[in-house]
Amino acid sequence: MDSEAMECDGVDGADTQTTVDASMVDKNRREWLKLHEELITSIIRGPHLVTNYSLMKPEHCEEVCAMDTSKGATCGAQLFMSKLLEFGKDGWFVEFVSALKRAGYNTLADCIDKQNFSQLNELENQRTIIRLHRTTMEDQLLPRDVIMHLKFLRDLDKQEIIQETLDYRDIRGARKLIDHMLRSDDPDLLKQFKSAVIKAGTGEIADLLEGKEEYRDEDVQDESFQYGEDIEKQDCGAVDHGNESSQMNVDDKESALAKPAEQVISIDEPKSVMCGNVSLRQYQAELAESALKGENSIIVAPTDSGKTFVALAICDEHLKQRSGKGPKVIFLAPTLPVFQQQYERFRKHYQDESNMVSVGRVAGGAEAPEPLDLQLMNNDVLIMTPQTLLNGLEKTKVCAITDFSLIIFDECHHTCKNHPYNVIMQHYLRVKHGPSAQPLPQIVGLTASVGVGENKSLKGAIDHVLMLCANMDACVISTVRRNLKELAQFVPIAQHNILQVGRRRADPFADIIKDIMAKVEDLLFSLNLPDSGPELKKGNECGTQPYEQWVIQVQREGSKISIADDKELEQKLCWSIFSCTSHLRKYNDALFINEDTRAKDAMNYLQKFFASMDSKGFIDIDETLVNFFKEKLRDLESCLNNPENENPKLLKLEEILRSEYRMNAATKSILFVKTRAISEAMESWINEIQTELPHLKPSKLIGRAKSKQHEGMTLNQQSGAVHEFREEQGSNLLIATSVADEGLDIQRCNLVLLYDYVGNVIKSVQTRGRGRAENSKCMLITTLKGGLAEKEKVNLLMEKVMYTAIENVQKLDYGTRAEKMESLQKATLSSAEFQRMLQGFKKPEGDIYLLKCIKCKELVCKSSDIRLVENTHYTVISSAFMEVVVQNPHKKPVCFDGISKIGKIQHKKCTKDWGIMAIYKGLQFPFIKIQSFIFKKENSDVQLVLNKWRDFPGIIAVLSVEEIGQIGENVLLAE
Repeated sequence: MDSEAMECDGVDGADTQTTVDASMVDKNRREWLKLHEELITSIIRGPHLVTNYSLMKPEHCEEVCAMDTSKGATCGAQLFMSKLLEFGKDGWFVEFVSALKRAGYNTLADCIDKQNFSQLNELENQRTIIRLHRTTMEDQLLPRDVIMHLKFLRDLDKQEIIQETLDYRDIRGARKLIDHMLRSDDPDLLKQFKSAVIKAGTGEIADLLEGKEEYRDEDVQDESFQYGEDIEKQDCGAVDHGNESSQMNVDDKESALAKPAEQVISIDEPKSVMCGNVSLRQYQAELAESALKGENSIIVAPTDSGKTFVALAICDEHLKQRSGKGPKVIFLAPTLPVFQQQYERFRKHYQDESNMVSVGRVAGGAEAPEPLDLQLMNNDVLIMTPQTLLNGLEKTKVCAITDFSLIIFDECHHTCKNHPYNVIMQHYLRVKHGPSAQPLPQIVGLTASVGVGENKSLKGAIDHVLMLCANMDACVISTVRRNLKELAQFVPIAQHNILQVGRRRADPFADIIKDIMAKVEDLLFSLNLPDSGPELKKGNECGTQPYEQWVIQVQREGSKISIADDKELEQKLCWSIFSCTSHLRKYNDALFINEDTRAKDAMNYLQKFFASMDSKGFIDIDETLVNFFKEKLRDLESCLNNPENENPKLLKLEEILRSEYRMNAATKSILFVKTRAISEAMESWINEIQTELPHLKPSKLIGRAKSKQHEGMTLNQQSGAVHEFREEQGSNLLIATSVADEGLDIQRCNLVLLYDYVGNVIKSVQTRGRGRAENSKCMLITTLKGGLAEKEKVNLLMEKVMYTAIENVQKLDYGTRAEKMESLQKATLSSAEFQRMLQGFKKPEGDIYLLKCIKCKELVCKSSDIRLVENTHYTVISSAFMEVVVQNPHKKPVCFDGISKIGKIQHKKCTKDWGIMAIYKGLQFPFIKIQSFIFKKENSDVQLVLNKWRDFPGIIAVLSVEEIGQIGENVLLAE
């Protein structure tokens, strides 16, 4: 209904009803505008509107203009909207729409009049392109030559741009121009701008926006920067703000995201090709071609295209070609669930070959019948996790890279920086570029997405792809090019939607938590710290990641306080800082949980934290901190069941689940969430709404590392969850963290829900790829103000850049590609060698460190008392250590690496968790966590807080057979 119709008089004789209806319409309009105020104020300028809106008081007009000048356009627009909604008179809405039109905001006026923002959807795509190339345009734009050709700029806008240019040169003027462009509601924004820059003589900017950025290389000329479809012509669906949410359907034509731009269609009917003992589709055989010839290759293909079958075919052919030459194949999987899945596939594939090919497995944290050296000796194919192989290469030295004939890297995009994949390949590169020529294994990588790194340009993406090729020593990138039609038949592309909702109108639970946090901060700030204490100046808002980082930094630095003449005061201050910051972290976590789920779930999280405390280890400040919570307990509980406090994101999720399962009772969904705490809260919420949605059968898939409050899943539990979800009558809703991002084969899934869950380009491709059934959907549910919707749109754009980059690298001639790779490899080896030299300098033999509890600063032992066990675990052999710990039974005893975990250990004095108690070689050993201690260099003021044992600068000896024997004798004597 338009504004004129809604302003009509009522029927004669119904004046009272008319008044009520008009009042209700007025109220609804105000609420609707408040809901979408952020979008509106991102477009309008206060000074443009106050001169056209006749109902605003003169003093209010002056305030708006002053705010625009002093604080910026958005603040001025926000003040205008607040005055409009607060002091609006009769007819204010019609006058507001008219004022927008008089000020030139015609598109926005139509959207507000119809209470539907669908017309702005295409404009948001144009803005995304402008933002993507903003930095380049700021360097190249000549604003004074461009603005005369831009009709959407008002005189005031042009004056500001000219003045900024005169005062601060072109780059600042260009920045101001782009700011004004991003506030425009003109539907031809990009078209006008391209025309203007061409007329101004900077046509290269138009080429950039069209996607014609060139990769300047003597061997690659005029390679187009293409997004497949013209971005300006994409139909991105409707945005409906009328029901407190907005929906953007990204074009179905995103099949371009699953392949390079070049398309050579060659087949009409699917055919199979036998490779080894594997029947491959033609597109799979195309992917395997180079690897079957023995070449190092990176195979890039969409999720669910059957890359594992391609790997099996390559493995078959390799074993056949090297029969009698001692072939040794390693298949590396980056996570334990993927490791287990791939082991089962390889074992099943080779079990029908009269045991001519033996398959084994080795992984840290997974049970294995034999240690690595025996597994290598007794098996032709070995499924491994990368860290296990790296340990064999570096710590135990039971193998060398030249012992293998083929290494397959699953999810090979991880081969960068310090990932174990990359460190393994550095062993390979050192042999390749070493003095003696030794036979090296063939290298094959599998991935759905190579990513673009941190780059936002085509050239940067090309450099990233070349670096991955160099790291893997793979001159060939295999993608489907000839058999795209067949690929499209077998690999569905999920429809991608972005759903945005508003935040809670009020959040009393969060307000109370922030009040408690303020009291904790005051207590922390009141501590009389010495000059060596941490900087306590707070600079970030509660409930944010920067705030959490600030708290962590204060805790780390607080543990280093040193008061030479008063050790008792030193211990008390360190304890106090640790306790305050621990509480602040938990409250901050609770704010995160409340933001994403319910106040009830955040409350459960906090109550578990307080229930886990042992008052025996309290000092005065611990009592005070607990009382802060107890004092507000009743107020917090009163917020839990308030219907006005419902989370709009959860309401939208419930709406989707209700709709999708009603339309298709066989729906299988994966719900991705950011953290384990949120997965637990989501599981609790779904179990509670099952009375209304009885068809839901939820299960959970999370990682294995454990924290005090959030138990992880064992490998068997993870495998069981995946198996149950695969079964037709099993779970139909899998709540998952990032552990389910990549590699897992879950074919029945037809609905992927991303709950405020957005990562980089690789994660975007992989999570979307979880939807493998026909007519699958992928939906991102997020808030209007969160910024994740924008990030996901950029991911979609950069995904297309990635495929163009791959195509450019493929078109480089072999010699040029090999030359570039060799240069990158030598630089990598040089950097790695320098890092090894630094590590050597860090570990002088004579340095001894004192270990102190990070909470109470009590002396625990010396670094000379620590021993390395199985190249992974660290124990203390001093008998005095066990006198200061308390051992509690472990809730879930498990076995790994020949070690049985039986209990947890904590400090008797302060109850700080120090690690676990385990049985190794038939004896009990304490295994300590490095994060629980501070390391003070003996006879020095140097103090270290470390997260990884590899960062420890001293020497730690390996636990010897003699020491194990001596410990055993001591146990017998004690008994």
